[in-house]
Amino acid sequence: KEERVQRIDQMIAICREHGYGYVFAGYGFMAEDAEFVRRLEEAGINFIGPCSHTQMAAGAKDEAKRTAIENKVSVTPGVNDATTRTLLRLHPDRKALQKLAKQKAGGTRLFDRTSPLTVKEIIEMLRREVWILPSWRPILVDLTSEETAALLQEAIEQRFHIVLANKKPLCVPQIEYDRLFETAREQRVAIRYEATVGAGLPVLDTLAKLRAAGDRVESILGCLSGTIGYLMTAVEEGVPFSKAVRKAWELGYTEPDPRDDLSGTDVARKALILARALGRRLELSEIELEPLFGPENDSDDAEKFVGGLASLDAAYAKKAEAARSKGNVLRYVARIGRGKLRVGIEAVPQSSPMGRLRGTDNQIAIQSRRYKTNPLVVTGPGAGAEVTAAGVLNDIVAITGEQRLGR
Repeated sequence: KEERVQRIDQMIAICREHGYGYVFAGYGFMAEDAEFVRRLEEAGINFIGPCSHTQMAAGAKDEAKRTAIENKVSVTPGVNDATTRTLLRLHPDRKALQKLAKQKAGGTRLFDRTSPLTVKEIIEMLRREVWILPSWRPILVDLTSEETAALLQEAIEQRFHIVLANKKPLCVPQIEYDRLFETAREQRVAIRYEATVGAGLPVLDTLAKLRAAGDRVESILGCLSGTIGYLMTAVEEGVPFSKAVRKAWELGYTEPDPRDDLSGTDVARKALILARALGRRLELSEIELEPLFGPENDSDDAEKFVGGLASLDAAYAKKAEAARSKGNVLRYVARIGRGKLRVGIEAVPQSSPMGRLRGTDNQIAIQSRRYKTNPLVVTGPGAGAEVTAAGVLNDIVAITGEQRLGR
């Protein structure tokens, strides 16, 4: 410290001796020394750079990062750097935070995937242990099937990018949906959700590119459920409906509760996501939905529910035969038009792209001003862990690419 004081005294003396009125320190310790700048100011010598008050507030790394954190400004992450040390002083549980900081810096998963935590408990843990960690627009990936809209809203407010495979947060009431995306725009973060419709198929990306190029999408026709696609193919081949459902259930194609698939609600959610992506303002309750079973077949017991579907076998066989006699096949279709949105069974020409679909494949046919006579068709596997993971990864890569470009 004495040497530093002597050095400052010597520099001021040189300035006075030669009549220098300005000092430019360039880069280095003297350029960031608030005491040096203060002494120059007292001597009536101008310093080219931040004044002493600014340097005192921002020049010291610990204090600068503490100020940034307290004002909710993102800072560079680290484990043993000044940021983490500042956080450790501010946080009451030093050991827990230090462990979390090390995990984060090492890329370790912060939550055990087998944890029985509820969404509410996860939000509390995020508030307590993650929001305060130093980061620069990190990415929160939601692979659950829970109602996580509140969690995502808070994450966006903390400047997290969002990647979704979970459809439910995008099917909240329109006013909540608007708030989610408006907050994302204000915080300059992205919400990407390609995997919510068609797993890894580039459906939403295709729609976004059409709109960006000035095209106007008029309607969408889609087979959006691999599970129901499998059932329709089986019925077409003469398999009784109830047996097809049982096999799909045993193979794990359906949810543990098959009603989740057969009610059509999952397809309705996908259709709503597509409609909202086109700028349509709709609620889930406004969709005209045709489930694959009636209230008389409903049961909380999955085994009993599947067994009770035998009463529908004759009706489905009759529908399939009626369609076949006209050169058609049955498909479970989401139809998104300008006037309404419908989800239900339709008879489509056997020779059409949708009629040629087999098994669990999904298909989206997009009709726009440019693709009016011959619709743009996207076809491929619409379910499965690998293709869903590919869709999620593509969204993560897209966000990191945009960050690298400084968007």
